Amino acid sequence: MEFENVSGNLALDLLATLWWRRDRPRDLLAGPADVESWASSVGVRLTDAMSVDDLEDVVALRELIYRECARRLAGQIPALAPIADRHSEIASLLEIARNPPTWPQLDTAGRLHQSGPATALQSLVARSALELLDGPDAARIRECGSPRCTRLFIDRSRGKRVWCGMSTCGNREKAARWRARHPASTRA
Repeated sequence: MEFENVSGNLALDLLATLWWRRDRPRDLLAGPADVESWASSVGVRLTDAMSVDDLEDVVALRELIYRECARRLAGQIPALAPIADRHSEIASLLEIARNPPTWPQLDTAGRLHQSGPATALQSLVARSALELLDGPDAARIRECGSPRCTRLFIDRSRGKRVWCGMSTCGNREKAARWRARHPASTRA
């Protein structure tokens, strides 16, 4: 499985492992190996094999972060309002973040990566979520402008970024607009 981590934040990249939340959810973390693959895609090498319990903990963390984002951003991103809850998830995030995080390590080629067990990966993600939600980028969180996409991302553009990524939603939306302007009869 290939993961596209374009959200601008580790915690938001974890949220992006569940596609199309509102209409036809597709979970990219279907098994422990998928979490290992995602961790590798964000520069974390797990020291132990993921278990089913570890998978469930990572998925629970992902949903906890999403609920907290919805709670904080419901006024800014109207699509999040239906799931926004008054109950804060910060205490749970703090508890997970208190676990020892991953540690830096060099691979055989001299490239830096993070290492640790599943609990360290969760701690790293929880810390990333806390720093995001309490930092200056919290006001820059957006939801993808594509009708089906529910990915959240940090908009650091000068204008206003619309799509989560140009290689996925941006290209699809631009192609759809082009097809709408150029009916099949004129393409031949």
